[in-house]
Amino acid sequence: MGCDDDIVKCLMFWANFFLALVGISILSLGITYKINLEEFTYAIPKEYQTLILIPVLTIPLGSTIIVIAVFGCYGCITERSTILTILKCCGTNGSTYWTVIPKSCYETDTKNIYKEPCPALVSMYLVQCIQIVGITILALSATEIVGSVISFSFASYLRKNLRFQYMKSYPFDNEII
Repeated sequence: MGCDDDIVKCLMFWANFFLALVGISILSLGITYKINLEEFTYAIPKEYQTLILIPVLTIPLGSTIIVIAVFGCYGCITERSTILTILKCCGTNGSTYWTVIPKSCYETDTKNIYKEPCPALVSMYLVQCIQIVGITILALSATEIVGSVISFSFASYLRKNLRFQYMKSYPFDNEII
């Protein structure tokens, strides 16, 4: 590895480290708002009610940025190209861009070079992941709805049953009837 590679590796590590610090700042902003300022939401005028969304948006955003930055630092230190071999892609413009094909553009044999550019495959991969997450959320939501319906119907059954038991235990005077 040459001097240029070391400089790029160092710059990439520090960029990811700075990104992690930004993520921590955003996350701490959301948590601070959620903990300390939530009791003052009644004082916010109606035209500024969107301020209530600050923790809803900043906590997941900060967490996501931190995770991405940590993976970036890890990938930079270990010099792993796992995602490239999983997606079977080569660079941003495909294998024709390179004069010397990097090791991440093939598994073992230099004759079987990945020709597809990475951005298109990464976006397809992300769409597939989002679809899987969406289907999982829908399935869990359906399970929650079914559980809620069963709970409500059981509570209604118990309420009717208890009311009937109270009526049975109430002493009626035969002379009144």
